[in-house]
Amino acid sequence: MNKQYLENYARIIVDMGIHVHPGQTLHISADVNDAAFVERVVELAYDRGAKHVSVDWTNQKVARLYYDHVPDEVLLEIEPWLVQKLETQVEDNVGLLSLRRTPYLTFEGVDTQRITARSRELNRQAPKRRELMSKSLRSWSLVSMPSEEWAAVVFPELAPAEALEKLWQVVFQAVRADQADPIAAWRDHADRLRQRKDSLNDLNLKRLHFQSPSCDLEVELIENHYWQGGEKINQWGQPFIANIPTEEVHTMPKREGVNGWVKNTKPLLISGQTVDGFKLYFEQGKMVRAEVEQGRDILMQQLAIDSGSSYLGEVALVAHSSPISQTGITFHDTLFDENASCHLAFGNAYPASLIGGRELSLEQLKDRGANASAIHIDFMIGSAELQITGYTQEGRAVPIFDQGEWVIG
Repeated sequence: MNKQYLENYARIIVDMGIHVHPGQTLHISADVNDAAFVERVVELAYDRGAKHVSVDWTNQKVARLYYDHVPDEVLLEIEPWLVQKLETQVEDNVGLLSLRRTPYLTFEGVDTQRITARSRELNRQAPKRRELMSKSLRSWSLVSMPSEEWAAVVFPELAPAEALEKLWQVVFQAVRADQADPIAAWRDHADRLRQRKDSLNDLNLKRLHFQSPSCDLEVELIENHYWQGGEKINQWGQPFIANIPTEEVHTMPKREGVNGWVKNTKPLLISGQTVDGFKLYFEQGKMVRAEVEQGRDILMQQLAIDSGSSYLGEVALVAHSSPISQTGITFHDTLFDENASCHLAFGNAYPASLIGGRELSLEQLKDRGANASAIHIDFMIGSAELQITGYTQEGRAVPIFDQGEWVIG
């Protein structure tokens, strides 16, 4: 592994991802196997003036044992100390950083309903954290850490050590850690994404029409929608980047404004289990029929979670020529695969994708046409053949994508 690239990765996370500011508190969630890297991230955070840094250590195998053995009634017993911790963690100007490992094999075969049930109950008892993050009122950043398990899925033909080394190489490439000046490269990238979103916001589109051999889908956008991309701004006016890597510009569809059909172009991972080869049909926003080759039960369980889980909450645009797409690799990790392809998301909408949405209650958001759900599941639909046409409020057609690439901005 290239040690300088690893150092660059840590700097990107601290300076561009969570973007630590003087006097800020930082809470980190990380796997125990990544302790050495976490130590460096903590050190850099203090160097940038962090007031306090705490780390919650996780372990995927222990988590798997938990879901395999804990009775259902215990699963839904959320410990009072945990609720208090999650709620108090976001009371001040904090940064929430997740250094996660892809749970591809660890959770294979686990009943996803059990995982979802605990997550829903946790969000019900400690709703503040999720609300503040979804509204971008608190700084947060999600990062994937390479592991032998993940490497074995991406490069099954290679020996374990070789596969892990190869995975680190492509991750460094995808997050721009291999650049001579990675921070400058990220600032340039954030500027380009800002230009894209500004161009789209200036158009004030009514709807988008996606067309390719794998889709014919019309997506109406919510009135007063706001395109986001690159840096977000928290309650204190401080920038952060929620996903490392990120290549997307995204906004909010109108809950009942989606019609047509679409096929996935990359596998979807749900709680460590693969869903692939699916074609979805939408009428008035709702997914009404699904043809699925692999993982049908898992997908349909998730889309039946609540009244909003079968509607869309996000539409995101990513050029087919994005650095992640150009690797030609399916990462089997949504954080990476969604940044290689245009994608849609079932479930909860991000309030910050609506002008003034951060100040609205859940009911007010729903009244304006936003979708609400306990889930948010991205699935990829982009390709080199994808055409996207936008239509203004006056009905004027505006080419947005041609052959998978940006036309505007």
